[in-house]
Amino acid sequence: MRARKERHHPPFEIGAALLATALAAIAWPAPALPEEPAERVSEELQTAGEAWEEPGFRIQLRIGTEDLAGAGATPSGSGLSLSAEPGFRLSRWWSIGADLTYTIVGGQVDGLRWSGIAGLGFHPAGGLFVSAGAGYGGLMVESFDGLGSASCTGTGPAVGAKAGWLFPVGTLFATGPLVGTQVQWVRCPRPDHFEFALDDVEAPSDAPAGPTTWRHTSLHFGWSLAWR
Repeated sequence: MRARKERHHPPFEIGAALLATALAAIAWPAPALPEEPAERVSEELQTAGEAWEEPGFRIQLRIGTEDLAGAGATPSGSGLSLSAEPGFRLSRWWSIGADLTYTIVGGQVDGLRWSGIAGLGFHPAGGLFVSAGAGYGGLMVESFDGLGSASCTGTGPAVGAKAGWLFPVGTLFATGPLVGTQVQWVRCPRPDHFEFALDDVEAPSDAPAGPTTWRHTSLHFGWSLAWR
């Protein structure tokens, strides 16, 4: 039998094969690497102070003390006051509100005083505010002293002004002090059974028929809790 002749590859063929393999490896696209997530810049968070400067509905609840100074022969008093004030912030600078206040009065007079005042507020800086307005109020009180007693159940006009500062605790809640003053005129029917007469009238028989007017000036200190 004829022996099988083995085939030998010349060196240049081997080199060509290796070169072709290398070129193919270079040309072959590399596997795509996972893309890194793009870094996102979060929007700037709104501060509590900026939130309270935005227009919108507000409500304040307030507890405090009130001193009533009577004009002339009108008796004075003082007591605990509770207030509720719904309002609306119109802009960065202005707001409107309606302040409803009840005061449990003691001292020379015992009873209840109330007032409802609608006003315009101004906000010059931060949580500082001042406001003024006008409205209506009333008294349901009795007065006792060494000369006798008198009572007043009536209503009349009232004007007021206040200033305060609200410290934002968050975007929805704020709290702070307030000081205010009001002047209130109340028409009181003058009953026949007065044991003494007001306005320097010396005897009950000298008391004029019809109502008399009690005027009080009040000074109020309170602490507000506000929501928006």
